[in-house]
Amino acid sequence: MRRGVRWFAVACACLPALDVIDAFSVVDGLLTGLTGGGIGVPLRAWALLAWVIGAACAVAWALVAATPRGRMRLFAGCAAMHAAYAVASGLRPAVLIAAGCFWLSHAALRQARG
Repeated sequence: MRRGVRWFAVACACLPALDVIDAFSVVDGLLTGLTGGGIGVPLRAWALLAWVIGAACAVAWALVAATPRGRMRLFAGCAAMHAAYAVASGLRPAVLIAAGCFWLSHAALRQARG
């Protein structure tokens, strides 16, 4: 169960976090900071990343607290929202990574359920 919930949290945070990292060029900003002495990542990017990760952790916590039937409903609802977001924003590597994380989470949760 624990492994499934961890993968679920990663899956929920993965796509939006990767989009924020890409939109704000976080990796470039951090690399520029290493060579130039200052971090070139805006505070807004860090706040968005914190919000996305916090929301994913909260949903994972709700998944643990739910009944087995409620778990699958919550899982299906979150997966559907991410699928809709992926369709609206287009197919890209981040979508495939998030889909893989959802698959790992579903497999682990089904195994824990029996």
